[in-house]
Amino acid sequence: PPASTSGLCFKKLNVTTQTYKLLINRLARKVVVDAVIQSLPFSKEGLSIQDTGAMYVINTPAGISIKWAHVTGIIDIQYGLHSNTSMKTEGLCGVCNGDPTDDLKMQNRTIITNMEEIEMFIKSWEIEKSLDVTTRRPVKNCTDDNCTYCIELLNRSIFVPCHKKVSPQEFCEKMWINSTYFWNYECDALSAYVTLCNKHNICIKWRTPDYCSLSCPEGKEYQPCVQPCEAKTCLNKWFYEDSSCSYLREDCVCKNGTILHRMDSDLCIPEEKCTCTDNKGQPRSAGEIWNGSMRGCCMYNCLENGSVVAVEPECNEDPPPVCEREGEVIVHVIEERACCPKKVCECNMSLCDAIIPTCKPNEKLVVGYNPLSCCPQYRCECNPSVCLNASQLDCREDQFIVEAKQDDPCCFSYLCVCESCIEPVPLCNEGEILTVDLNTIHYCCPHYYCVCDENLCSEPPMNCTDDMTLVKEKIPGQCCPEWHCEKDDVCIFQEVTVLNPGQSVIQHLDGDLCYTVQCLQEKDQNTGYNAMHFTMVNCSQQCEAHQIYIPSSSHQACCGTCQNVSCPVHTENGTLIAYEVSAS
Repeated sequence: PPASTSGLCFKKLNVTTQTYKLLINRLARKVVVDAVIQSLPFSKEGLSIQDTGAMYVINTPAGISIKWAHVTGIIDIQYGLHSNTSMKTEGLCGVCNGDPTDDLKMQNRTIITNMEEIEMFIKSWEIEKSLDVTTRRPVKNCTDDNCTYCIELLNRSIFVPCHKKVSPQEFCEKMWINSTYFWNYECDALSAYVTLCNKHNICIKWRTPDYCSLSCPEGKEYQPCVQPCEAKTCLNKWFYEDSSCSYLREDCVCKNGTILHRMDSDLCIPEEKCTCTDNKGQPRSAGEIWNGSMRGCCMYNCLENGSVVAVEPECNEDPPPVCEREGEVIVHVIEERACCPKKVCECNMSLCDAIIPTCKPNEKLVVGYNPLSCCPQYRCECNPSVCLNASQLDCREDQFIVEAKQDDPCCFSYLCVCESCIEPVPLCNEGEILTVDLNTIHYCCPHYYCVCDENLCSEPPMNCTDDMTLVKEKIPGQCCPEWHCEKDDVCIFQEVTVLNPGQSVIQHLDGDLCYTVQCLQEKDQNTGYNAMHFTMVNCSQQCEAHQIYIPSSSHQACCGTCQNVSCPVHTENGTLIAYEVSAS
């Protein structure tokens, strides 16, 4: 519409039809379509609605055409040359009379002046109360608000061929800046711009798999520029003409070699599948045979002329199964949704030789089956219901109650049974006796312990040499002692002579030398025996010049004696002179 007017106007221009585009949220399509139809100045009688497969087309007696594209959700209102223009349009889009003050005129002709009552205005034009709208944004423009991003989007090279026909500046100012929806969904904004370009037969291939891609139903493919208005279907393929619309559009179309089954369906099929349609609405090709029953067997055949006739099922004779179980026979059955009987093995109880045993009073007869036979097998089992109720027992805290069969193999009685003992019985060592604590013998798990008796220990396993003593050593935590040989408190001289502490031994060596060895009380850390003290005396040095040394003949004395052999005489000057015996 011209920017100078208010409301939604269909002003006669120099072209055959004029178009006004409304891009709407896909969740609110039906509400908006109904509201737009309600706002148009014509009788709703005689309204025709058609689904071309690509869009819904609503034609009115007043010559107005409303097209709603399936793929993009864009509503295209076309006002023809011969439409009734004597009445101005009014409704949600305002009143087309050039006066912005009455744009909020309700359906009862009341004009809203208070913006807080905007919801009342919107609801007055609602057809179905399925969407609540609570606000109306004031009109904005790119002078006061920022259209930079919108201009950047449309200045891309792919959109340049359309700039002369649809100005990016005008689009951003009239549509982008006044719709917060476009701000969040730029792909829908660009789709609206391209739709305006398509009105001038300008093809813009702007979508890519990575940017604003359009998902098509299975069997269809996306095409950016489609010319035909109506999709080819099984119903119109005989008289279908590839008639062009007044402008291009982007759409999801059936892939090559396929057409739409129905206008109201997204199913694309090969043309040969159009011959027949079954009772479920599914396409069938000539010569195709199918089962039309949900549970039974109703076979149908599609003829070349499109007729559907009932046919008898063709059943193949399958080899009979081998019945291996006792009592089995071959029978013919028809399964659900199957048309041909099937041979299966079933039990024939009349072929079974039943042997029924006689049960005892406290038994009952039960029936069982074997995988290798379909005949019942009878046996007697205990019948607990005939048993007398046994009285409950009061068991100790370390016991629990169990049911046990005793005299009567079919009936149970209660017993107190000990729980498993956690602590194991100790293993006694040598010399120990396993003993039980008499205070615990009445429990399920009495306490055991080991008592030491050295009389049970084995004899000492060794004999010691003369210079060693057999010693018993008590080991903590062990009953039997350990035996070992210890060295005596003696001295061992020359590995032969044993000396007690305080004893001495004398040895004469090299004539005049005398050695004395004395056994001490202290221990020698190197040998383990007592330490020895050694002394040496030169006995001949004790004799004077006029004497000779006579060695001792006793082992008790170290040195011998000095015997005189001359007489010593001291002269007046102190000189010592020795005179032999009998000399003068």
